[in-house]
Amino acid sequence: QAFCKEMADESNLLSKIAAQASTYNFLAVVKPWAEKANVMSQKDNNYLLNELSNFKDDWLNAETDLLTPIKNFFNGNQRKIYDNVKEFSSSFSDEFSGWPIEKTQPIKDLLASSTPYVGGLIPKAKLAITELKQILKQELEEAQNSAEMILKEQELQLKEDTVFQSLDTDKQEEVLQATEIAKADLKRASKPSTVFLRLNRYREKEKPQQLAKLAKLSVSEDSTGESSPSTITVIPASTLRAKCKLSQIINSEDLDQWLKALRQAAETELDQGHRISL
Repeated sequence: QAFCKEMADESNLLSKIAAQASTYNFLAVVKPWAEKANVMSQKDNNYLLNELSNFKDDWLNAETDLLTPIKNFFNGNQRKIYDNVKEFSSSFSDEFSGWPIEKTQPIKDLLASSTPYVGGLIPKAKLAITELKQILKQELEEAQNSAEMILKEQELQLKEDTVFQSLDTDKQEEVLQATEIAKADLKRASKPSTVFLRLNRYREKEKPQQLAKLAKLSVSEDSTGESSPSTITVIPASTLRAKCKLSQIINSEDLDQWLKALRQAAETELDQGHRISL
């Protein structure tokens, strides 16, 4: 009777663990043992007494090699560390390609393992995260500093524009609002790739919009007091597609050829009435 009760309790415990298989894939192996425990809890005395040798070794081996390690993982500190490793990998996987493979491999090994709770995988991954966080901190600071300098240069270009200088303070602040938002986003960024993406978004999209707004504000009102309806398009210089067959520039002749193609691409945009953001 005590054995049947223990098996019923075991079935409940293993079922709870197996229910986490959607989060921890390696726990799927627990479900069959939860079902076996449930079946064993309903066996009659005759089976339990006479068939002991047929099921004892399987259960003892499973308990030692599989179930006890999994229970320790599920209820102990290993699970917390595994969760931290998984969260770190999910948040910063974009950065992995730029880091030394020997630093990221322990994390990949742990998350790919069907038995992450054995073989020292968890301590190795924990140490790897500690080291990578230091690398991440340094790279993030460098990326933010570099992006901040570039953004200041872009802001200075706007402020030195004669149209901008002719505007009143309120309109100047309106134009620079996108720059201030970009600055705040860069400071809040948690990884280098986010910094670069945010900076590129500003240069490729928001800076041209600011220049277009400046151009619109520069259009003088007509005699009726209504603004000109014309739309001014500003494109980033990076979108210019120079039709040049060269794959690289290795001498002054190549440079002349590329600059000529780039100039033609720029003139095509200018001929359409477009302006080019630098």
